[in-house]
Amino acid sequence: MRLAAVALLCALSTASGAAPAAAQRDPSRLPILGTSLRGDVDGDGVSDRVALHWKRVPNRHYCQSYLVVQTRHATLSTVLEPGVCGVVTSVRALATIDTIPGAEVVVTLGAGSVAVASVYTVRNRQLVRMTIEGSGRDPFFRNTFAYYGGVAHDAAVDCVRPGSGRVVLSFWALSRPKLIFHEYMRVVGTRFLMVRTTQEPSPGGHYDRYGPFRRPQPFPSCAVARGPDRY
Repeated sequence: MRLAAVALLCALSTASGAAPAAAQRDPSRLPILGTSLRGDVDGDGVSDRVALHWKRVPNRHYCQSYLVVQTRHATLSTVLEPGVCGVVTSVRALATIDTIPGAEVVVTLGAGSVAVASVYTVRNRQLVRMTIEGSGRDPFFRNTFAYYGGVAHDAAVDCVRPGSGRVVLSFWALSRPKLIFHEYMRVVGTRFLMVRTTQEPSPGGHYDRYGPFRRPQPFPSCAVARGPDRY
């Protein structure tokens, strides 16, 4: 069971213009989108700088953004999906999710009825987007976790324990207000794999004060650095 049907509203740039040639070769030379975070991502014990950088795409109605991690040894970068650019795209958090030294990078890709985020990790000095079992085939929503919500539902994702390699996805829906659904997953390599699903009675009251739904999201218990709580 996949825990969220996502309605996305993403702000897109409509301006045109080319980035300088040097910036096209090195995304770290491009302007920063939002806030940069600092924390040990590659596991060497030294703090790294993590940020999104962006450029306008000539003659197109979107812009392109890059995740860039500047470590003591090298500058690592990966391109995000085309068109994923705007005020909702941000480095959301650095979180100790798996059992390997170094924090994972949580990137918010969009927000509508819920917000959606992907998780990136460093393997062999490369940034790798972690895959999520059961996340569907849509090229944008695939390999994302949902969090937050509105009057009809609420979604959350957190570590079972920091650095345990296990996470729990939680979902509450207005159509079934007396139940909360949980999906437990474990990290194998760079994959989140399903372990089991459970449900429990709703405690009532404010969901943002209960267990995995507490704010700020996502990964409230294992984040070691966090950007502004816009979505």
